[in-house]
Amino acid sequence: MSLEKETQKKENGKKRVLGDEWKDWDEEVRSSDSEASKGLFIGLCFLSLVLFIACLFLAQYLVSPRFYLLSSFLGTAVTWLSFFLGFLLAAWFTLVAFEVVFSRKIAFLANTHGFFLRLFYPASRKFSRIFRIDKDTFSNSFVKVSNFLIGEAKSKDLKKTLILLPRCLRKDIKEAITSMTREKNIPAFVVGGGEQARRIIEKENPDSVIAVACERDLVAGIRDVSQKLAVIGIPNKRPNGPCMDTCIDLKQFEEALKIFTMS
Repeated sequence: MSLEKETQKKENGKKRVLGDEWKDWDEEVRSSDSEASKGLFIGLCFLSLVLFIACLFLAQYLVSPRFYLLSSFLGTAVTWLSFFLGFLLAAWFTLVAFEVVFSRKIAFLANTHGFFLRLFYPASRKFSRIFRIDKDTFSNSFVKVSNFLIGEAKSKDLKKTLILLPRCLRKDIKEAITSMTREKNIPAFVVGGGEQARRIIEKENPDSVIAVACERDLVAGIRDVSQKLAVIGIPNKRPNGPCMDTCIDLKQFEEALKIFTMS
């Protein structure tokens, strides 16, 4: 009897269609969510900052003797330029980290937030692997930082907002979201993956997007479109594993809707 159940379980498992980001899923259903604070991503960014500055000074150490051979002025200029760039990078990081940790916006930094995420994401992701931090936990932290720096920062002068929902979202959650968006006349689409989401964004041409998905899909989507659009990502919860009966906190969705509709 147990063998029959095990066989049935395997057959049912084969019927599940997982997104590309979940090809490595080991079929383990975790009891806890991948919730993480914004501080996790910022902490890994700090390690990336140290690496960047170390590389900068290593480069200066290697090339400055050649400039000194040409001219003592050039050698001194290269040395001071390296120190200036290192100081500038450290000061910029400190100010952005202050914004994130204390949830306070510094107006003159607004246009640098996208570059901050693009610069620090690759190295911080590698550090997360070195420290064996779960991919979804790391991504959850990244999405929260991106929501604050990119999504919420672009909440003014928006003309069209688009809602993207995954197929795996629980039916009652979809109906509740549809009801909210219908009241505000905001289009909502159920998508089967990142490629379909991109096509809808190109067709509808919104200036802001609220996307519900797993952290992996959200990170891929945010990195694709955040340079052009205001994006707020809402990670789903997966009590039955990925791509099956997922859910979200509807209050979190309501808050995101208020940010983009200013109501």
